[in-house]
Order: sequence, then C-alpha cells, then structure tokens
Amino acid sequence: MKRLFLILAICLIIALSAIWGYLLFFGAPESTREFFANFNFGNTEETTPIPEPDNSLFEEGEGVSEPTELDALRQLTTKPVAGYAEVIDQASSSTFIYYIEVGTGHIFKLDAITGTEERLSNVTIPNAQLGYIHEDGSVAVVQSAAPGDGELTIVELTGALDTANSFPLIGAAHDFTLTEDREVLYTLKINTGLEGYSYNIETKVTDQIFTLPFREAVVSWGKSGDATHFAYPKADPRLEGYLYNVSNGVLTREPVSGFGLTAKGNNQMVLASKMEGDVYTSIIYIPEKNAVTESNYPIVPEKCLLSEAVTSAVCAVPVDPIPTNGITNWYKGITTGTDRLITISTTEGNDAFLLLIDLQQVSGRNIEAINISASPLQDKLYFQNNLDRTLWLYTI
Repeated sequence: MKRLFLILAICLIIALSAIWGYLLFFGAPESTREFFANFNFGNTEETTPIPEPDNSLFEEGEGVSEPTELDALRQLTTKPVAGYAEVIDQASSSTFIYYIEVGTGHIFKLDAITGTEERLSNVTIPNAQLGYIHEDGSVAVVQSAAPGDGELTIVELTGALDTANSFPLIGAAHDFTLTEDREVLYTLKINTGLEGYSYNIETKVTDQIFTLPFREAVVSWGKSGDATHFAYPKADPRLEGYLYNVSNGVLTREPVSGFGLTAKGNNQMVLASKMEGDVYTSIIYIPEKNAVTESNYPIVPEKCLLSEAVTSAVCAVPVDPIPTNGITNWYKGITTGTDRLITISTTEGNDAFLLLIDLQQVSGRNIEAINISASPLQDKLYFQNNLDRTLWLYTI
C-alpha cells in the first residue's frame, strides 16, 4: 500500500512539473493598443463558426491580457454610478472622470491618478437611476425613478458647487440620450405609439423628429437628432420583432427580425440577437451593403460599444454559455454573470474576434460589464459592473 502511494505521489509531481513548464515557456502576449486604435483592429483571420463561447474562437497573438496585468484594470468608484464621462480640463489638459451618483443625482469629479474626488453639484435628484454627462463636463441629464419612464432633469455645471443649476425637462421620458451637440433625444409614449423629440440645450428649442407605431419600443440613438436611429419593439421571446431605421422622420424596415429581437447599431454596423427555438443567436448587419451574417459568437447588443468609423465593436460577452432562458432573465434583472471584453471586426462578411481581457481571471472577481465607453484618445475603456453599478477602467 505504501508503495502505491509513493508511485501516485511521484506521478503527481511529474504532472505538476509539466504544467509549470508549459506555463513558463508559452505565455500570453502583450499589449492590445495597436489593435484598439481608432477601432481599427488590423488584419484578422477568418474564424470558424461554433455554437457557443469557446476560447478557440479568439485570435492568438496580440490582444490576450495576461492575468498579471492587474494594474491595467482598476475599480474607480465604490459608489453605484448612474452615468459618467471622461472630461479633459481645457486649462490644465488634465483628465478627469465625472460621474453621477445613484439615488442622489449628485455629480462628482474624480482624478483617476490620485484618486481625489470633488463634488461638483449640490443639486439633489431623488431616486436618480440613469444619466449622461457631456464630454466637456458642462451639462448632464439625469433620469429619476425607474429607467424607462422617469422624469428627466438637466443639470448645468459651472465648476462651482453652489452655482450648479437644474431644471426639469420632461415628466415621463422613455429612452433618452445626450449628444455631442448638446441635444437631449428622448421618446414619449402616446396612445398610438411613441414620439421621438430633440431638445437643444443651447437654444431651448424642442423638435419632434419621429413617430413609432408601437408604444413598447427601444431606440438605438444616432449621433444627433437628424441622424439615423434604429428602433425595434421591446424584446419578448414569444413574439417576433423587426428592426427599423428612422431617418428624416421616415420609418424603414431592415432585413433583421426574430423572436426576442434586440439590437444596437449605427450607419456602420448593427449588432442584433434573437432566439431560434431554444438557441440564442446573434447577427451582424452592415447597412451600407445590406448584408446580414450570423455571428460566430453570442452577443448581447446592449453590452457593446460600436465604432462610428469602421465596422468594429467592443463587447462584453459572458464567460459561460447563455442558457435557454438566461437572456430573458438577464433583461429582467434576475440573473447576472461574469464577462470577457472582446473586439469584433467585420471584413467581407466574415467576423473575427479578439480577446482583450478576461475580467474575472484578471481581477479575481465576478464582473459583468455594461455601459461601455472609450476615451477620446481610445487608449482606455470605461464600464460599469452590473452587479453593483460601480465604475471601472481598463487601460489598453
């Protein structure tokens, strides 16, 4: 018996030595900066379609983050965040992160290098849940109550705590966003559907920009009120949904549809997902070419950041395969998971994937990334952890 244990111990030592030797000589590569610049990820090889997440789908070489790169991944806040923006101070050229606190609507200025924090607004917005801050740090729009039908408040930031000003914009907005041109785009429910509006903060002029023939709808906003927007009926796995684009007030159906359809897009590309029986599948649609291809990887469109320049995107995708009812429960807020950040690059109808970072592997924590954005220089990714809505930074 002792001899048997001795043999087993020797075998175990040999196996561990082999694993250690493999890790020593076959490490992961280094930076992803070259691939991320301008959302143009360079030449990518064609990938092989597979039905569920698998590491073999990702390209080897640059782009795989080593677990030792913990310094590149940082938690910026311990408070839950309703909205945020990277702001460059014009006078000092210093970079700060402005964010809106959940519940109070208070706006803070954070120095990501020193960790110092300054409150910019004494305006309290009860039950603040969602918001956007302009990239110049001069104004924010905040929604109170449950996201989807809450009151919108505009907060003007002057740089001094006591002089911040606010005024209500609308009582029960549905979808909304804040554009680079300082427009608040939002929808309002009417008896026959949804109406889309643009409010110019500078001129204080409100214009109606479209009407949708369904009340329960989601809008993927364009860059301005007169840009192209995409819309679809609120996702339901029991109902077939259709994707529409809205341009100059005209509603046009796109060649994308499916049960439980969700989508996010711009003029360059649209990412969409649907249920085919019990299988969650994703679609990449290129409007300019009217080309629809099935994605090799299941994508939750709302967890993606799309490039405005090329047909590329950064997405947070789950580590584990999405179960049959998992995506429905995710939209209901019942279930969460942990993610990888990947890039998607589409060329000639073929989509290629590149792993940026496995958030759990690097941090040792469960992180589900939502509300992803890139810095103006595209050297940093910001996102929130859906588990607690804290703000995180990943330096490319």
